[in-house]
Amino acid sequence: MKLLNNNLFKRIISGIVYAGIIFLSAYFDYGRIFMCLIGFILTVELIVALIRSETNIKIQIGLIGMLCIFLFMHIKSQIIYAFIIFASIVDTSAYLCGRIFQGPKLTSISPNKTWSGAIGAIIVPFLVVVLIMVMKPAVFPENLRISIVFFVIMFLSIAAQAGDILVSYAKRKMLIKDAGIILPGHGGLWDRFDSVMGIILFCIILRFFCYVCSMKF
Repeated sequence: MKLLNNNLFKRIISGIVYAGIIFLSAYFDYGRIFMCLIGFILTVELIVALIRSETNIKIQIGLIGMLCIFLFMHIKSQIIYAFIIFASIVDTSAYLCGRIFQGPKLTSISPNKTWSGAIGAIIVPFLVVVLIMVMKPAVFPENLRISIVFFVIMFLSIAAQAGDILVSYAKRKMLIKDAGIILPGHGGLWDRFDSVMGIILFCIILRFFCYVCSMKF
């Protein structure tokens, strides 16, 4: 009974279930169904969170949240799966490195986050990608520079962590602890997809910036 009430145990079990659902949806090619289901749950969690909140900022947060869900549901499922895997590596790396190395806090918005975790969330995904490059070189373009890979990983990791921090900031402003009861120990599905949303927004902004630059030059 004591084990069932342990938050880490809940995180592990719900994380396994979450990973299993993603694997099955990808394996059986249920990407569109998966994205619609996730979008629906995120919308419900957002609406419930807005109803629970009594602060004036909830309208702005609601609009931003619905924009994120809209963007999420209009991206190819294969890309979403890649973002989910990358975000999971970033989150896990930040958590483990923060617990192992500790050190100064990253921000008061999310007191559990540390600079060691933030740096680890860049280095570990980079090492994972380098390992894949060595084992499966055919997956990557020829003559791809390691420096380019590092900077891409760094920016994506920062975007993922920024999405995590922004959702934590929104919850604090709305005076709520958890976004929902889905995935016990994780604080709702938003806590699993906040990093993914950060990556999506970053990629869209980067694509828009590249488009504007190409129009000017």
